[in-house]
Amino acid sequence: MTNPTNPSQRTITRSQFLDMVRSSLLVDAARFARRVTLSWLAAYPGDLEANLLYAQSLIKLNAHRQALPVLQNLCLADPEYLDAQELLASIYQRIERAIPADIQGNVFALGAETKPSRTIPGWAKQLRRVYELLGKGELDKGEELMHQVLLTEPLLPLIAVTHLRFSTDNGLPVQGLRDLANFYHTRWPTCLPFTLYLAETLMTLEDHSQAVHLLHQAAAQDVSGQVAKRLWGSNHPYQVVFPERMEIQLDTPIPPEVSVLFGWNRLPEGEIATRDHQVRSSRFFTGVQSTNKTTSHVAKGDTGNSKDTRQPKNRPYSIPESLRTVHTELEKVATRLKRKYLTKADGRFPVYVIFTTRQGLLNQYGEGIKSIDAELKRLAFSVESRLDWGAIIVYADDKETMRSFNLDPVNSSDAWGLKLALADLDSALASKGEMIGAVLIVGGPEVVPFHYLPNPVDDSDVDVPSDNPYTTRDENYFVPEWPVGRLPGGSDRDPEALLAALRKMSSSHTQITERKPWFRRWLGKVFSRFFHWVRRKRPSYGYTAAIWKRASFSVFRPIGEPQAMLISPPTHADGKKKKRFLPSANLGYFNLHGLPDTDEWYGQRDPTEPTDEPDYPVAMRTADVINSGHAPQVVFSEACYGAHVLGKNVEDALCLKFLSSGSQVVVGSTCTAYGSITTPLIGADLLGQAFWKFLKDGYPAGEALHRAKIHLAREMINRQGYLDGEDQKSLISFVLYGDPLAQITDSTVHSKSIYRSLEQPKNIKTVCDRTAPNGDCQVRTVPPPIPEETLASVKKVVEKYLPGMRDAQISCRQSHIGCTGNDHLCPTSQLTGRDHPEETIERRVVTLTKRVEKKNGKSPQKPVVHKHYARLTLDSEYKVIKMAVSR
Repeated sequence: MTNPTNPSQRTITRSQFLDMVRSSLLVDAARFARRVTLSWLAAYPGDLEANLLYAQSLIKLNAHRQALPVLQNLCLADPEYLDAQELLASIYQRIERAIPADIQGNVFALGAETKPSRTIPGWAKQLRRVYELLGKGELDKGEELMHQVLLTEPLLPLIAVTHLRFSTDNGLPVQGLRDLANFYHTRWPTCLPFTLYLAETLMTLEDHSQAVHLLHQAAAQDVSGQVAKRLWGSNHPYQVVFPERMEIQLDTPIPPEVSVLFGWNRLPEGEIATRDHQVRSSRFFTGVQSTNKTTSHVAKGDTGNSKDTRQPKNRPYSIPESLRTVHTELEKVATRLKRKYLTKADGRFPVYVIFTTRQGLLNQYGEGIKSIDAELKRLAFSVESRLDWGAIIVYADDKETMRSFNLDPVNSSDAWGLKLALADLDSALASKGEMIGAVLIVGGPEVVPFHYLPNPVDDSDVDVPSDNPYTTRDENYFVPEWPVGRLPGGSDRDPEALLAALRKMSSSHTQITERKPWFRRWLGKVFSRFFHWVRRKRPSYGYTAAIWKRASFSVFRPIGEPQAMLISPPTHADGKKKKRFLPSANLGYFNLHGLPDTDEWYGQRDPTEPTDEPDYPVAMRTADVINSGHAPQVVFSEACYGAHVLGKNVEDALCLKFLSSGSQVVVGSTCTAYGSITTPLIGADLLGQAFWKFLKDGYPAGEALHRAKIHLAREMINRQGYLDGEDQKSLISFVLYGDPLAQITDSTVHSKSIYRSLEQPKNIKTVCDRTAPNGDCQVRTVPPPIPEETLASVKKVVEKYLPGMRDAQISCRQSHIGCTGNDHLCPTSQLTGRDHPEETIERRVVTLTKRVEKKNGKSPQKPVVHKHYARLTLDSEYKVIKMAVSR
């Protein structure tokens, strides 16, 4: 046993661990509770009670969406675990404002102290009565009720467990019990009662080898034997397969409010607690010195991911003292070459990190994980064969994989833990002279979760699904440090879409390593310069809604002539089988309307041009993207929800259809996107224009998006002095699907190297213009109301571009620096806003909101609803200085 007076170096048993975590939750030390529980689960992932405590710590940190899958898995493993069922019900009530009937029924059937109501299904009342009769041994009375409950559709695990329990007590022959247990076990293989009942019947029938295998499987899923004790009592005959003693080495500083409960707050004799030590302990640092960067804070109600305050395990890479002289000479050379950025570049060798979770892939694809793993190895080999890149495969939740980097595995559903694992990985690579050069996330949000960041804009989006936190070492998720791409395969269980995309990526990288003979390279240049007609594909094409074609022309100009763009209306998809109207090209740019629940993008009529065309024609559908080599290599879409993939398959989302049809990269927004009507470009338009410029300059697609986001942030700060709501949302909502190293196949374009700065990005100035639930952002100075005549003129400005907005709902916000985030969610409060006093700036934001319903050709009973948002920024004299409109 280690020194008990040193709480950061203790061996703790399971009972001590449980007491410590429960106490931490009571004294509001939820971050500490979460970290200690993760350490325990890394050693004993099958501890059901520890999983419940982990979910409770997430809920305390307001990370309800992270807690949801933990509790769902827990209730499936042990359907009779009432505490887990009740906590799951409370999660649904907070997130969706309503508890699903099956969850409500489970809680009531298990005997929770709730009043019967109409919301409780009838089967739950019957099942509760069955439990009461089982307890009294009155099986005859319960048999008819049990048969009635079994008619419930769909059949639920709790009902099946009760049926098996009832059949056992009712004396069903052992062969019948085996068949029944095997039937339920096949249907729900991770449900522990079925595994245990099947093991017991097999043991009785003397199939000892299979029975012992099942018992060991159950012991791995439930290390404390919680379910076995409930079924057979504390002294059951199979105790030998469960571990007698469980303990871990605790290496996490314990906050004072927890230490005092256990008497661990006493210092050893002669030891002096320095102020520095006290500060580090209070922040739960793990021994890493605090940097000069402002410590960021988590918004109280963060719907995204509760933030662990630990820092990466090693210091960021810096220049060794022995190389200072060499670095000085390099600075002189770089100055002569007019490439001063070379002196600030991180000179480590770039590594392509193929990042995923084993449990996430297993949950979605089952046995398909074997084929996926083989393709990941093939991809890593093809990238590793290049002279300019290394490659590694990282299963972040796999103990063996992470041990090879001297790191701990993380929970596959913990987005913030996965982000920290990447930061620690970069530090681990530094010891070998390597760095993260680019990250490929393999799998959709079902495999590697998005970060659900606070929405900086008052619109219908609850939060912003984002991959931005995976691009940085610290909490500043606005400014990326390395490119990140994600390869989603759709939400179904068929891995073929994901496997096909991985094969295509491997093939692309293999072609790069195969150097062609000089005469073939020369002929390629000749054909590309003088025989454009030989090409089957155009260099590029664009497709825009008519209403904002002026802005689209500016975005498209880096890659093509504006007159070559398709405009909707008049161009549209008519729903009939006809000749393909989308041209074949290497690059595709789309500035159309998008909706979260359709597979279509829409155009919009320009009100200044008289036409008989519909206001919102269907511009394109998934059926218009043909899988025959015609899909663009790189796609950039400004459509709202252009990268929305939650719960969608290939035929449900255009971004997935492009990938399955051969596109290497699709860039789009996961939620509502904002842009401009005309120049100067803002939001998604400014991001798209910069992306195309960097891509044409020879940068890989991931690096092009990385630099485009930095360009957008720098440009808007130069114009305004800060990032406002639509700037922030443009930075965090746009994601890249596909290979971040993909490049346009043009022999005249040469690949440019990726440089990473030695310095981490600095915090940037943001403002909050969100509304709290009570309509007041609680700034110290209450601004005077905007005059009615000003609001009328604002509506006229919007009406000029967006007809029909005169009767739109209107709201006004006062932009302010610094934000407590006590009563609403916003990125400003989450990052640096808490460190600044709240003060207003001479800017007002007026938001107009309008819903437009149109007929739905596919489902006439359910109209298509277009939600329009126009955000106008006014200066101190109420002049419009910026207007952003939703896509």
